[in-house]
Amino acid sequence: MRKQNQVLDQESLRLCVSAREKTYSESTVRELPRAWRVAALWIAGMEWTSVPIHMIDFEGCSRSGIVEYGVVTLCDGKVANSASRLCRSMGPIWTEDTRVHGLTRGDLADRAPFSDEWALFSGLRATGVLAAHFAGTEK
Repeated sequence: MRKQNQVLDQESLRLCVSAREKTYSESTVRELPRAWRVAALWIAGMEWTSVPIHMIDFEGCSRSGIVEYGVVTLCDGKVANSASRLCRSMGPIWTEDTRVHGLTRGDLADRAPFSDEWALFSGLRATGVLAAHFAGTEK
């Protein structure tokens, strides 16, 4: 029997989906913790095209903080919403940073900081999936 505190892994999800479709033995699926079975069956039955996906892109670095963001919400195969804003830097913007995004500290001096966007981003997280434009750098 699997431990209750393990995360739902791909094999467990496959077993639960298979059980829903009656293509896998029920006795094997019964070995999974009940919460996993319920969650996986719920996931398997979802209509994924109606789940909002919020695609996010940030400009900035660890020195300056986020100096610009853009977010596009996709739902039902269409762009449902979008937002973008320049944000006051929280530190220096070096010349090489400006070469990347084209912004200087002076361009952003009168802007509100990114931290003012807590309600927007927590609202996005509550309504759908967050997806980073280039996750390797969007930390």
